[in-house]
Amino acid sequence: MNHLVIFCHPSTTSFNRAIADSVEAVSGALGHDTCCRDLYGMAFNPVLGKTDLEWGTGSVPQDIRQEQEFITWADVLTFVYPVWWTGMPAMLKGVTDLERVIRIG
Repeated sequence: MNHLVIFCHPSTTSFNRAIADSVEAVSGALGHDTCCRDLYGMAFNPVLGKTDLEWGTGSVPQDIRQEQEFITWADVLTFVYPVWWTGMPAMLKGVTDLERVIRIG
């Protein structure tokens, strides 16, 4: 099974990082192929730009295409993030929106 962990927290010493590390370790110990995407670590840009909204151009930005490939690869997705003001961090919201916008577009 392919397990994708999407980690979204600015601190590499946070409790959330410890949770992501544990999820990766247990998944790997169970024999699953596991990959963790650290959104802050990779400086993911969650802001929709003009070119992201140009439907029908056939051009998907490389960073979005790469994340889509990881999601397509995965059989299981685990999101690890803090709850800020009753919701997910804006960066994670940007990831879910960009995935949806590019796929629906």
